[in-house]
Amino acid sequence: MTVVLPLAVLIVLSAILSIYSKKTLNNGIHPLVLLTFSSILVGLFLLPIIYIWAEQIQNIRIIFLIAIASGFHFLAALLINKSIQLSELSFITAFTSFTSIFGLLFSIILFKDYPTFAGLLGVLIIVSGAFLIHGPERNIQNIKPIFFRIIGSMFIALSAAVIKISFKDLNYIISTGLLWVFLALFSAPVLICFVKNNKKHREILVKNLNLLILVSFLAISVSVLTIYLFGKTNIGYVYAFLQLSIIFTILLSKKMLNEIKYARRIIPAIVMILGMIIIYYLG
Repeated sequence: MTVVLPLAVLIVLSAILSIYSKKTLNNGIHPLVLLTFSSILVGLFLLPIIYIWAEQIQNIRIIFLIAIASGFHFLAALLINKSIQLSELSFITAFTSFTSIFGLLFSIILFKDYPTFAGLLGVLIIVSGAFLIHGPERNIQNIKPIFFRIIGSMFIALSAAVIKISFKDLNYIISTGLLWVFLALFSAPVLICFVKNNKKHREILVKNLNLLILVSFLAISVSVLTIYLFGKTNIGYVYAFLQLSIIFTILLSKKMLNEIKYARRIIPAIVMILGMIIIYYLG
């Protein structure tokens, strides 16, 4: 139960976050503005938590590691937002499945946390399902968002692995808080420079303020739950389970974004459930 309930909530919230991120980008918000604004808002929200539990933060090395993880996370989020902007969400989301592969790899390298045969099989089935969703849409226009998504997935997994190291000294809430505070520090000068002399982006930001706030608080929830689960199981497994949010994303993309090529993506997405079952019961 300690894993099932937060995992189920995470899967649903992750899909909702993807949908509203796409809606925000469709409204003209630049990917850099979406990333920096949400990072600053989340960082400010979590700052009191850092203050309350500041006495737990005693190891300077851990703080340095989380700062590095924040840098990786910043790059990943920028690349992923750009991939969302350039492609249909129900298509590009599938390529996040690479995060589970990178997660397994970094878990082996950093923690000697080897997956079981059943666990590895489950991850491969989930990744295969993601590629089946890709289907016949193989043309040159899709290469750039796919590249951004895969590289972003690598940086996300690397950030997660570095964050997991901090669990030796900090609980997951403190780790999450520090991650977002550093993201806010990275983001503030970038956002100021980007919108300072750009009236168009300032106007679009103000017009979409409610959406940006919603995306920010969804990001808090997804981040806290994800980092909590890192402490319970293999990073690769967490990201493999998270691919099930693709099913909800596909359904919501049809309803909320009017993306039409969703029907044939449902069956491959359901195949991914088999991989989840194998990991959960046999992995």
